[in-house]
Amino acid sequence: MATETIVSKYSDPSNAQEIIEELRNTPTIGGVNSLIARVFPDWLVTTMTGFCEYYPHLTTNWNILCDRIGIPPTEIIIVKELAFDDDHLLLRHFVECLTRSGFAVKRMADYVPCTKCEKIAVPTPQIHNVMKENGIQVPETNISVCKTCR
Repeated sequence: MATETIVSKYSDPSNAQEIIEELRNTPTIGGVNSLIARVFPDWLVTTMTGFCEYYPHLTTNWNILCDRIGIPPTEIIIVKELAFDDDHLLLRHFVECLTRSGFAVKRMADYVPCTKCEKIAVPTPQIHNVMKENGIQVPETNISVCKTCR
């Protein structure tokens, strides 16, 4: 399935403004998760406890963001797709709400669970290569097992 098809699957429904208002009035993260599951049932894929230690800048950046908003890091949430254009205002609100609750929201095309423990987020080969091309210190080759499990 092409990325464009996946992204359009999460376009704003006709009642997006009502759902955004409902999100604003939802007092708990459990309620937010229920709302997300009702609107986009397959969008949330999994959660993981942290980023692979071979990529310390990911944890550093997450901690910096959480410090700025005054909340501790919670978990990494892997989602099917992310889009931030005008056709995906609801998706943007969901991501913002989760981020302000300490979650790092990442696409499943960019991060996968460690193949051994399945608790740690490891960058996909594509993201690994982007980091490497941008001069970020990363392992020489992409890995599928986190540092703890090696």
